Amino acid sequence: MKSLTYIILCLIWGVTWLAIKLGLEDAPPLWSAALRFILAVGLLYGINYFTGHRYPRGWRNKWRAAWPGIFTFYGSYALTYIGEDSISSSLAAILFAVFPFFVMALMPLMVKSERVGIRSLIGAVVGFAGVVVIFAEPVEIGSNALVGMIFLILSPICGALGSVSVKAYLPDEPVFPMITLQMTVGAILLTLTAFVFEPFSEFKFTTTSVGAIVFLAIFGSIITFGGYYWLFKRVRLVTMSMIALITPVVAMFAGYIFLKEELTLANYIGAALVLAGVAIVNIKQTHEIDVMPPVILSDKDS
Repeated sequence: MKSLTYIILCLIWGVTWLAIKLGLEDAPPLWSAALRFILAVGLLYGINYFTGHRYPRGWRNKWRAAWPGIFTFYGSYALTYIGEDSISSSLAAILFAVFPFFVMALMPLMVKSERVGIRSLIGAVVGFAGVVVIFAEPVEIGSNALVGMIFLILSPICGALGSVSVKAYLPDEPVFPMITLQMTVGAILLTLTAFVFEPFSEFKFTTTSVGAIVFLAIFGSIITFGGYYWLFKRVRLVTMSMIALITPVVAMFAGYIFLKEELTLANYIGAALVLAGVAIVNIKQTHEIDVMPPVILSDKDS
């Protein structure tokens, strides 16, 4: 089940870069992100209601579960959407691929139960090199790309802060109520920011813009983060962070299958390096996953 969930996350997130880029053709970035999470939050509250998932009692406990959403669903996605509005999805994937390095930098400070070894660092370097090789040729940097590139470097920092915080401080929190509260925080902050900086009249309700929001809300938010946080309780954080290196490979092959894009020798070499990096991170470390201290899960998470 863990392996299947991991694969599904890689497959879905592999196409989200393209979905975001397509949605931005007819819509401003902050409103695109805000509407994505408004829809996701509405659906999540409905899911929790009909499935009987319970939220933490009291505002203090709710805030304890919700505050990482400031980084994961507000900071990271605001920066990603604004950044990708001015650079290609390929360059965005390369820049966000530094995510594992920020996770490993934060882990010794916040997650004492997991050690970042030299093997994990080498694996991340090899995997990142693979992403660079894959997109080295197609990437085009325009004259207005500097701000976008800066935002796409800051985005994984926010994402890493959110992910490591959940792993460190919320190991016993039920998954769906937690992501609902965190996405609520993100949706509120994104909406307020969009009201300040972007006229809503710039949003064009087209098949592409609405379709991207629906896809990203259901598949790129609810399903992926539900699986992502579920795996947090069962898989090493470094292993989880490597998804950021696998998704560009998935995007590359998706382009080959659905858009008939040609693959070069560099693409295959890059993909091999990414898979090698993931293997280096996980080889001889499977037993560490199995002997992790048990966590208390609600019946709804089993």
